Amino acid sequence: MKKLFLAAVAVLFAVTASFAIELSLAGLGVSVKGGTFLGSDRNNFDDLSSEYRDYLIASGYNLRSYDSTGFSGGGIDIFYEYQIAAKQSVVLSIGYTYIDDNEYGFWGFASEYNSYGSGVWNRYTEEEDIKITSKASAIPLNIYYKYAAARKFNISAGFGVNIISNKFEYTRDMCYIYESNDPSNDYTDYIRRADADSQTVIVPTVNINAEFLITKYVGIFANLGYGFSGKAAYKDFSADGDLYRDFSGANIYFGINVYPFAFKNK
Repeated sequence: MKKLFLAAVAVLFAVTASFAIELSLAGLGVSVKGGTFLGSDRNNFDDLSSEYRDYLIASGYNLRSYDSTGFSGGGIDIFYEYQIAAKQSVVLSIGYTYIDDNEYGFWGFASEYNSYGSGVWNRYTEEEDIKITSKASAIPLNIYYKYAAARKFNISAGFGVNIISNKFEYTRDMCYIYESNDPSNDYTDYIRRADADSQTVIVPTVNINAEFLITKYVGIFANLGYGFSGKAAYKDFSADGDLYRDFSGANIYFGINVYPFAFKNK
């Protein structure tokens, strides 16, 4: 991921150089943002686990499930703004965005107690804890056309890509406990099964942005974007098919632009 980020930085500044023979620090800025993806049902963790979950329930398991499908995130962008005409400029940006983990799982147990009279008894208990997690982050690369509609108000539109790094993690913890009136026969066995799979997904994006300048150094903005074809898949995860998380769709971010060298619209 680090090598990919460094390569992307090199490409960005190579492209930036084609816009201006002499780069001015006045066009350099930093954005800090936070927001969320819009919509829901962006993974199939529940669906792909339903058959085994139903099997455990039918086997007498008392199950509790947990599901976290948040899609909020935040990050930082570095941008360079190159003025091409009065009130018009081209903006190139690169950044890093954290995306909420998606997590789904269930925990439960089944216990069988047998009594043979005269204080002779045994109990056999099975426990299972199954968890599926998706951890993701993105490197957004974008180019915008920006227009200064008023002295303190800018609008921009552009396109780019989100280079998303996603990792699926699967764990299954099993515990088998045997208890009886004779402690010398008691035992506890633990078994863990774990697997992981990583993907890099390139998601084309389009964006529109509105910015209000509080001072010549600071502006607040709202960005509405849309990503296309952003599905990360864990191929052949189970007999039922692929595990997936979908990063496409609309998203909205709010944030602050900082112009440390006081770039001014002309």
